[in-house]
Amino acid sequence: MSKYLRQLCCLCCVLFVVDAKIMQGHLTAIRHARWFEENAFHSGIKVLVRLLRDLKKRFVGFSGLTTWMIDLLVGVTVLRCYLAHVSHC
Repeated sequence: MSKYLRQLCCLCCVLFVVDAKIMQGHLTAIRHARWFEENAFHSGIKVLVRLLRDLKKRFVGFSGLTTWMIDLLVGVTVLRCYLAHVSHC
């Protein structure tokens, strides 16, 4: 195999891996959007998500939170409070 052909094969492999990683990232974003759409039924969820995103920008301690972490944290918290309130009625 010539040197040129080996370099071309390596380049194709690298492009395939990069494309696969990009596609995986897009698939994750779609799943996240679907989850948020299904679970953000309460207006308080959207307000708390905005609040935590703002805190993330302002304070270093919140910088480790990803968008997915914020959505999940807020969604579960509000849903549990909502269910606890409904069960006591």
